Amino acid sequence: MAGAVAAAADFASPLGDFSDYLSWGTGALCLALLVYWKTARRKVPQAEVETSLIPKAIVYCATSAIIFGVISISKASADTPKEGLLASYIPGLIGLQKAIFRLEEVTKEMNVKIGKIETEVSQLKKIYTIEQIQKLEEQEIWQDVVTHLEDIEPLARDEEWQRLLENSVFQHLKDLERRQELDLAAEVADKTFEKYKTLKRSERAMKLRNKIGLRNLEVCLQASQPLRDCHPLSIRFIEYDEKYRTELGLATGILTTYHRFHRGGLPYFAIALEEAASPAVCANERFALAVQNALSGPESDELTQLSRQLAGKCFSQLKSILAGELAAAEKRSPLAVSLCRMFKQHQAKHPKCK
Repeated sequence: MAGAVAAAADFASPLGDFSDYLSWGTGALCLALLVYWKTARRKVPQAEVETSLIPKAIVYCATSAIIFGVISISKASADTPKEGLLASYIPGLIGLQKAIFRLEEVTKEMNVKIGKIETEVSQLKKIYTIEQIQKLEEQEIWQDVVTHLEDIEPLARDEEWQRLLENSVFQHLKDLERRQELDLAAEVADKTFEKYKTLKRSERAMKLRNKIGLRNLEVCLQASQPLRDCHPLSIRFIEYDEKYRTELGLATGILTTYHRFHRGGLPYFAIALEEAASPAVCANERFALAVQNALSGPESDELTQLSRQLAGKCFSQLKSILAGELAAAEKRSPLAVSLCRMFKQHQAKHPKCK
């Protein structure tokens, strides 16, 4: 058994000097057992001591220590001390050790990771002045410009800093878009615009941000995940700037009607119509389809209720569609009652509403 353990320890030599550890450990254990045995002989009758397991344990321990010691000493004088004694006599064993322990690969991977960490740390430690950032702009290293603009203290961020921010963010996003790195472009746009609210002042930067954001939303809507997974992303994107809420609410609603059920776009159309009954929204064909799709749903359904609210806001543009739905509805049905009430509110007539 000790021989098997010694062989295993020698085979694992690339991971550590296990033979040395075992020889020292068993040697110390033998000494402890010997001292205990000598002490026990004085206190316990001779017959009990001799029939106990301690003498056998000392013999086993001493044998193991000798085997481990021989392996350890022999390994030190072998041709391959790092790989162990057996590897110096058995061809192919070194290759097997490398295949199992992957030491070279692990070492290389660790060195690469350490190198990257050191590079990132050194870059983080380096603080750029506004003049150095301008040099980066001249070289069109847009990502570095965006990164190092943070080096400037907030109170020192003047008009030139703002110009650098607007231009570098715009150019960086354009580069990502040109390279079709749309996921990264969406991530950069989201983080950068949230961090630097003054980017709202730049019309071209905002238009590019909106374009990239809509494309990112479309990818989410085209995926197989539930619509509710895309909703937080959509709301955060639309609500970022009051100036673009109507435009982005309409665009998001339209995208939803193309890639999901028509009624799914209603919450976004509602955002677009929050301030006023925008003609651009009310006259939109996809908006009309979304309203029509949800009108006859269950009374308790939130989208059904929302569709009737939006229909009331855009009554003049949707009147013909609503008249058709009312004609098809059963008399005194909840839909017919709701639409008749709407017609009366807008002083419009319909044969079913008498």
